[in-house]
Amino acid sequence: MNNHLIIGLGGTGGRIIRALRKIIYQEFRTIHPPDVNIAYLYIDSDDEMMALDDPRWKILGHSVQLGIDSQLLIQGADLEERLNNIHNYPGIKEWIGNRGDWKDILRSFAGGRVYGGQKRRLGRFLLACNIDAFINQLTLQVNHLQRISNQAEVTFHICCGLAGGTGSGSVIDTIVQLRKHYPYSNQGLTYPLLVYAYLPEKNPNPKWDTGNYQANGYAALMELNALSAGRFDPTDLMGGKPVACGVAFNGLYLFTNQNEKNVIVGVENEIPQIVADFLYQKIIAVSKVAWTSLAFLEDAQNGDSTPETAAIPNSRLPERAKRLLTFGINRIAIPEEEIKEYLTYHFARQAALQLQFNHWDDSVGFVDYPRKTAIEDMVLQPTIQAKWLITDEHLCLSKGILAADIDKKWNSLDEEWQLITPHLKEVAYNSEKDERLERLEKLFQKRFEQDFRSRQVGEVGGVDNFYRLKHASQKLMAKEISQRIEEELFTDWNNGTQSIQEVTQLVVALMTSLKERKRHLAQQITTRDNQLRGANKQIALTKNQWLNKGFLTNTRKLFDNQAENLKESYRAKTWIIALHFADKLVDELIHELNSLQAQLLKITNTLSEAIKEFTTLIEQRLNDNPSPYNEQPTRLYDPNLIKKVTKKLLSDDALQRTSTTTVRNEIISKLGNQANFFKLTQLSRAIVLDTLVIASANNAQLGHDQFIPDSKEKLFGVNILDKLQERYDEQTLRWYVAELVKYACNYLSFDNAEIQKSGLGIPSTPTKFSRFTVILPQAPQQINFVTQLKEIFRQSYPGEIEFLESDVKPNEIVMINITNLFPLRFVTQVNFLRQKYLTRINQPDSARAKLELHIEGDGSQFPNLFVPSTEEIKKQAIPYLLLAKVMNLIIQSEDSNTGKRHFSLPQKDEEGFDQEPIDLGENFIEAYEQLDLIHLEPIKQQVQTLLESEYRHRDKRNQLKTAILEEVNRIKQNECHNDIKSQLYQVVNEGGKAAVKILKLV
Repeated sequence: MNNHLIIGLGGTGGRIIRALRKIIYQEFRTIHPPDVNIAYLYIDSDDEMMALDDPRWKILGHSVQLGIDSQLLIQGADLEERLNNIHNYPGIKEWIGNRGDWKDILRSFAGGRVYGGQKRRLGRFLLACNIDAFINQLTLQVNHLQRISNQAEVTFHICCGLAGGTGSGSVIDTIVQLRKHYPYSNQGLTYPLLVYAYLPEKNPNPKWDTGNYQANGYAALMELNALSAGRFDPTDLMGGKPVACGVAFNGLYLFTNQNEKNVIVGVENEIPQIVADFLYQKIIAVSKVAWTSLAFLEDAQNGDSTPETAAIPNSRLPERAKRLLTFGINRIAIPEEEIKEYLTYHFARQAALQLQFNHWDDSVGFVDYPRKTAIEDMVLQPTIQAKWLITDEHLCLSKGILAADIDKKWNSLDEEWQLITPHLKEVAYNSEKDERLERLEKLFQKRFEQDFRSRQVGEVGGVDNFYRLKHASQKLMAKEISQRIEEELFTDWNNGTQSIQEVTQLVVALMTSLKERKRHLAQQITTRDNQLRGANKQIALTKNQWLNKGFLTNTRKLFDNQAENLKESYRAKTWIIALHFADKLVDELIHELNSLQAQLLKITNTLSEAIKEFTTLIEQRLNDNPSPYNEQPTRLYDPNLIKKVTKKLLSDDALQRTSTTTVRNEIISKLGNQANFFKLTQLSRAIVLDTLVIASANNAQLGHDQFIPDSKEKLFGVNILDKLQERYDEQTLRWYVAELVKYACNYLSFDNAEIQKSGLGIPSTPTKFSRFTVILPQAPQQINFVTQLKEIFRQSYPGEIEFLESDVKPNEIVMINITNLFPLRFVTQVNFLRQKYLTRINQPDSARAKLELHIEGDGSQFPNLFVPSTEEIKKQAIPYLLLAKVMNLIIQSEDSNTGKRHFSLPQKDEEGFDQEPIDLGENFIEAYEQLDLIHLEPIKQQVQTLLESEYRHRDKRNQLKTAILEEVNRIKQNECHNDIKSQLYQVVNEGGKAAVKILKLV
């Protein structure tokens, strides 16, 4: 299997990687596609996109985020320390530049984290500080690919934007290090290296452009061009010595946000998606197909790849590289991924609605409001109260609540006094006759104060003691009741019987009933108080009768009556204490239920947010008619059919009940043992939503496959060729394909004037080739239609078309246009970027600007990206004309036929014999107007020869300087008539200054 390493530099590179991994996951439900090995390395100075839980890396609930081993955060915490000890860092000191400027740059970050900040040299500085980590992670990824494939060759893909500081500032060194460790040719093995670079757009978001945005682009192009042309050996960040790369890269893809048809796409999202689509097609979609022409195009083997040369006669000095490419891509597709998402989010919304409301409507499925239920009546049912341990007897501890108390099998409070009274009567009656009543009172008192629910010797008993001790356990009792209620409600919610809304209503109704219960308890206390007073009155009366008994008094009856009175008195006293206990317990229980309600409210909010988000995601998909031809991709689908099938699936009761059960089970599985509502609240919103989506994606696929048997209604697994054949007749298909081909154009525009230009340094061999490729799905059963379609494509494109057949995506046809072998001067956008660059470097802070824009030097060492214009040639010529004049290289002679005096430059051949002199006209004006590159070069050569021989001494150069000033003044007086504002004088004056600079440099 082929190996590919995708390297993303800066934000653009990271977004391209993210988009590619999403495409792969959409297609294969894994980030590891079959038949190809792909590894990644994302390098950035900002960790904004590196968080493992970043939701922007999610697709259908799954994160496709890179692992830590595929991320490299290049931070610069110790930049000042390195600057202060720069000699200790040979990989930096040769190119770092002015330390004063650097201190000002670092100061601008005001103590914050240092990142690229649209300063390309700063981006390089950050990479240099982390170069060891970069090499280690690069090696790790390459070794991994080679090990799993048992194959040495690896194709490198570097993705970046050229406008920023990090990506644009690190692209050169990334190429250099790759070529240093994996050269173009190594013992028969090749390591193809391709760069995908985004050119800054003409009208960037004002928030993005901090001053260098477009100028960075041109500076980066100058360096990439010089590197490819062999005119730039960058300093090795690992050792400080220049590195010659040979073939630096096989090809450099350039693209921007506006294609040849002037269609503008979004920079942040659409451009990364388009590049990712392109990479997907090249690397994965045709991985099992021999796309032989692609390798030729990307390695510039389909023409002359040697750079254009300097504009000097017979020059072989390379200047303008041609290993450049651009691309255009258009897809006509049944948007299966989008349809899957549309259906998935519908299923996820249904699941969330069931969890929250559980209100089924046969016509639409689950709806977004609660069903009508008698929740309030439920909590008043005696069986429910007994099951939840909230009867009066439980709250008063007439019956136990905690497991230990239940095990003791207490008698109820009424039974306690009802059952003990006969025993107390018997003991008291066996006492002395006159002491029986007093003995009975003491036995009841002892029972109340000491023996109540005391079953073991030494165990503290008595009503007051019992409830005082139990008071300490009221919170536990309240938790026990609340947990018992929660367990049942959670079970009901888990099995789909109750919704969260209904559970919440039930808890609220229960709390309302408990508050009402407190009033009821207060009334019972009043009733028991009355009973107590009545019983005590009878006790006193009976006691008096006992003390005044006579011979005929029925003492047995008095004894029995007093026993009954004491029983009622102590029973009332017990209930009063128990009811006060119950009142406090109800408060604790309401507190616990408040906590439960808060948990349910949090779950409700999460589900409400999920429903809202799924609704938004649904509305964002398939919300228009099939797209026009200038959009990416061109989508082919029937909105009415999709809505019909969706409604059919959503309104199927059995399917939706099964689906929502699956979703609930997936959520419950994440709660561990003893799942409850509290554990559910501990799941983050992201986890809940992801679980809903992941489970619903499977449910939607299964539902579609099982419940849509009619092939005409199927939404997934449909071949695009079937739909085209079904929808279009031959004539309409011709028109449709012609429009598709028209918009599969390059994301780069070309300047015909530059393309047609000829002259020195411009080869006469053909250049700028385009190749159009159509990737069709395999369809052996539709040979006739495929043949017809291929012919229609051939008739729609004015050039050669290559057809490939892939079995990866039957739902799409892909059109790819690749143009290669052109110099940067052909690209319309480059001239615009040049103007922005010149504006930036000609500002008062020119030296600082050049330091920020270029990774080494000030940019003057790099070859020009354009063939010099007439005006540029004249500007170059004037200082050399002036020097030639004052060096007496230019002579004045008289034409014997006309008598006119002419200036000319004598020439000699290689043997020293005279040649025809170069005629320079009658005066300086004519020389200035007539001079071209062919004549300029001999003048420059003779001037430079004399400067390096006869005019090396400082005194002689000072004499030349004086002579130049005199010549400029002479031209001002004689040819410009002392008009210092004339265009000629201004040009000559600047040329004089440039001539003086040459004297200082050479």
